[in-house]
Amino acid sequence: RIELNMITILISCLLSLPEKPTNYKTGKDLQAAMAANIKWSSIGAELDNQLEDFERQSEVAILRDRRIDPHRVIQVETDFVPRVQVLNQISARIPDTAVCVTDSFIMLGPAFAADRLPILLSRNAEQVNSLRKKIDTGALRRLTARVDVSWDELAEPRQILVEQAETVGAILLNSNNIPHDVWAARRLPKLSFVELATVVLNQFDLT
Repeated sequence: RIELNMITILISCLLSLPEKPTNYKTGKDLQAAMAANIKWSSIGAELDNQLEDFERQSEVAILRDRRIDPHRVIQVETDFVPRVQVLNQISARIPDTAVCVTDSFIMLGPAFAADRLPILLSRNAEQVNSLRKKIDTGALRRLTARVDVSWDELAEPRQILVEQAETVGAILLNSNNIPHDVWAARRLPKLSFVELATVVLNQFDLT
C-alpha cells in the first residue's frame, strides 16, 4: 500500500441536480462550450438554481465551493455573450468570489481558493509524477487514472476521500484534520484521486 499525506494538497458542498448530463464535456469540448454565446436572464433566482440550469445547458460540470451560500439570490441579465462571461457576472454579484476554469470542470468559490486551484492541481500532479522511480507502474497508474466519481446524500468529505484512497491502494494520512461536513449527493466528471483530493481539500484550506 502507498502512504500519501494528502492533507498537503487541497468540492464543494454541492446539491444533487436533476437531469444532469450523462457525460460532461471536458478539454476542448469544455472550452468550446464556455466560448459559445448565450443570452442569460435571471431575476430573483437562487444561485444553485442558476448553476443547475447552466450545467444542464452547457453539459459542463459546475462545482460550487462549500463556503458559497447556495441560496443567495442572484440577478443577472446579459445580451449574447460567451458562457464564461455569464459565470463571471454571476460570481461578480457575490463579494470576493471568482470562477476557475479547469480542463474537467468549473469551480465557483472564494477568490483566493479559485485562484490557487489551478496551481495546486498542477503542483500535485507534478508531485505524483515525481514518484515514478519510487513506486511501481501499476500503483502510479491507479493514482493518476481518471475514473467516475460520485457520492450519496449526506456523505462526509472525509469519508469520500478515505474510500477513494482505498480504491487506489493509498492511505490517507491525517484524515481527522478534515473538518466534519455533510454534502448532497453528487456525480463529477472523471477525475484522478489526486485531482479529487485537491478539489475537496482546497475547500478546507488544507494546503
